[in-house]
Amino acid sequence: MLSNHSTPNKILVITIQLVLGLAFLISGLSKLPTLETFGWTIAETGWFNWAVSEWIARFIIGLELFIGLLFITQLGIKKIARPIAFITILFFSTYLFYVLNKYGNEANCGCYGEVIPMTTKESLVKNLVLFLLLVLNARFSFEFTFKLKKAVQLIILALCLTAPFLYLLPDSIYIMPKEQTIDEPINRDIIYKFSKDSITHDKMILAIVSPGCKYCRKAANRMRVMKERHPELPFLFAFGGSGDGIEDFFKDTKAQKIPYILIDNKEEFVELNGRNAVPTIKWIEGDKCVRKSNYYSLKESQIIEWLSQ
Repeated sequence: MLSNHSTPNKILVITIQLVLGLAFLISGLSKLPTLETFGWTIAETGWFNWAVSEWIARFIIGLELFIGLLFITQLGIKKIARPIAFITILFFSTYLFYVLNKYGNEANCGCYGEVIPMTTKESLVKNLVLFLLLVLNARFSFEFTFKLKKAVQLIILALCLTAPFLYLLPDSIYIMPKEQTIDEPINRDIIYKFSKDSITHDKMILAIVSPGCKYCRKAANRMRVMKERHPELPFLFAFGGSGDGIEDFFKDTKAQKIPYILIDNKEEFVELNGRNAVPTIKWIEGDKCVRKSNYYSLKESQIIEWLSQ
């Protein structure tokens, strides 16, 4: 408490805590619309597998909401909010240095989702400012004390950690039916005909996609992360039509490392796809399609195991 300090000083400290609270609260809320993408970026580092990354993403957002609300309500500042805030900032800053080293100064690092685009360097500066405010807050702080304070804090914690899961459940909690091995013929000549580069792999994962399809972009994002983690994976995109929107597709998904073919013949595109909807993800071995996946059932570990057989 600042019971022995002047009212102006107390107002200044409370204001600093409100600024810290809003920074963390907005950070957590702004990530919710892009929660799935946030999980992919964690998986992309290679530090955690897909399922763990999904849960970590939701836990981090919940933690940001919790820190933000504690600072705003002036509760548990010294023992809970401030220590966790220090750890969170150090974690995010470590990740930002990783991004800066690997990709350069990204136009939007995702710290505030798509709500407040910030470059990697801008976000590092923002973290430095928050860190300095936390250091100042360690010297002067204020918090409310009352009989049921701990109970209120536990309720806030439970609500904040639950909120991201209620907003969007992770794919890993669903029990997916096991994909069956199939033996469908595929006209591989169509791939060779439209390929810009020679296809040398007997086995490949072919994703038949449309630039404007949001599920196709989700598939591309997952495949991009897998390709980053395992550059040897033989992925290939197949687009149909005139090619309109492909540039925007790759700009959004950042999947430029995955080669693609453009099939401008409608009959051949339909023949290769085998259905009217996209995305269609086919596991191709020789002139056979041995398996099909959708964007969320495509598993990195299963692909690596299949390629090694």
